[in-house]
Amino acid sequence: MTKTLCLLALLAGCYDNPPPRVPHVDAPAIVPGATLDVESSVTAERRRVTDHEAVCVGGHCDTVSVTSHQVVDIHHASATYNGIPLTYGQALALADPTFLKDQDEMARLTKSCERAAVPKLVGEVLFLAGDLGVIQGAATSDGSINEPWFALGVGAIVGGIASYALGKYVFGGQDCAPAKEIFDRRSGEFSSADAKDVEGSDADEIESVAKDFNARLRATATSN
Repeated sequence: MTKTLCLLALLAGCYDNPPPRVPHVDAPAIVPGATLDVESSVTAERRRVTDHEAVCVGGHCDTVSVTSHQVVDIHHASATYNGIPLTYGQALALADPTFLKDQDEMARLTKSCERAAVPKLVGEVLFLAGDLGVIQGAATSDGSINEPWFALGVGAIVGGIASYALGKYVFGGQDCAPAKEIFDRRSGEFSSADAKDVEGSDADEIESVAKDFNARLRATATSN
C-alpha cells in the first residue's frame, strides 16, 4: 500500500517510518590523566560459518550457501577507563565524538519523525479508500461513471494526499530519512552498546577509537 501511495502521491513526497528507539548511552566523566585501556585477545572458537560455493551443471552456474560448524579465530576486546570496566557504548561515547553527535541527532530526528506517523497513516487509509471508491465508481457494466462513488473516491484520494503531505512538511516526516540513515549506519554499534566484551569488527573499532583517544590526550598534555 505504501508503494502505491508513493507512486500516486509524488507531489506529497514519500517518507519512511521512524527507526526504532535505541537506549541512550552516556559518556563516562572525564578523569584528568586517565587513559582508555583495551584488553584484546584472539581465541579459537567453534562457530557456524556459511560458505558460498558455485555449483555448475551443463554450463549453468548457481551460488549455493553451505553452513557448517568450523573452528575460527575470534577477536575479542573489552575496555576500561580509570580502572572501571566500560560497555562498548560507553567506550564509543567517551572516545568517538561522532558517536554522541549521531546518537543525539538521531534521537531528535526520530522524535520529529514520530509526529508524522498519524497523518501518514490517515493519508494511507484515505488513499486506499479513495482508490477503492474510484474503482467502484468506474466498474459499471455499461461503461458509465457512478458519480457518487467516483466523487467520493477522488475526494478521499485528495484528502489522503493532503494528510500525507501535512505529515511530511508540517509534522516532521522530512526527518524520517536522515534518522533512518543514522540508524542503519550505526545499527551494529547500537545493538552491541550494552556489551562489555565485543568481538569481530566491534573489537577492531574499540581498539581504533581508544588509540585515537589516547593520542589526543597525549597531544593535549604535550601542548600544555
